[in-house]
Amino acid sequence: MLDILTCPDCEGDYLHQVKVKSTWRDKEDGDGFCYTSKKQGHSIERLKKNEIPFRRDNLVIDFDCENCGKKELTIYQHKGSTYLEWGLENGEL
Repeated sequence: MLDILTCPDCEGDYLHQVKVKSTWRDKEDGDGFCYTSKKQGHSIERLKKNEIPFRRDNLVIDFDCENCGKKELTIYQHKGSTYLEWGLENGEL
């Protein structure tokens, strides 16, 4: 199955990935690390548990929509389910 990702605001399909950030915990609700990758390079940083959004691992992809600007897509796990949401920041459910 093939789907085209569209902008949640203008429904355009001209989205460019500009940054990917993946955060992993050593254990549930524990410390972990964040890997960030973008055109200018990448970084890995160690994080304390209160610096990591959500209770488990997550992935955030920043997009630039040609029609209406920057967007953020978050993929995260919560209570055994995996969610896909636009515009989440700081792990707020």
